[in-house]
Amino acid sequence: MAVEQRLIRGELVTLSTYADGSITASGVERATPVDPGSIRPFDVSRCTSRQSGQVRIKTGCNVWASTVLITMSFEADYNQTFSASDPVWVTAGSIVAVRYANASTLAGTYSVRNFGRTQINATASSPAKARLTLDVQAVGGGAATTVWLQLNVPTNTYSLGYSSIN
Repeated sequence: MAVEQRLIRGELVTLSTYADGSITASGVERATPVDPGSIRPFDVSRCTSRQSGQVRIKTGCNVWASTVLITMSFEADYNQTFSASDPVWVTAGSIVAVRYANASTLAGTYSVRNFGRTQINATASSPAKARLTLDVQAVGGGAATTVWLQLNVPTNTYSLGYSSIN
């Protein structure tokens, strides 16, 4: 068996070629650096990925973040279209679906304020977005705050989908 790794459209792909000529491929998204001072992105993981022409279709992606006191997650499907002339440049992005919002807290209670796609298609100035927003109340009626977890699917960039929290 021969094993080769290639960077293909932002994913590190492992190609395994067997003696009978069959080939398997598996890929992992590579992290993308962000500008200093911007919100630190978190991984969007466990996606099933397939390519149809210039469109990468990601399904079953786990969007997840955890702080000391609260953990939030949801599942999402999204697409990104890549340039024919520059196969790692994203020319379009959209969020197809979100589901299975989940949260837990160690020191209080929470309620879901909203959950869904807030911008379905990316534009030149703004990524496609899906957001889970929670109102959190500390134990004993202490401090209350609002927190969110957001999936971002950008366009006109080399960046893949990423999540951010507040």
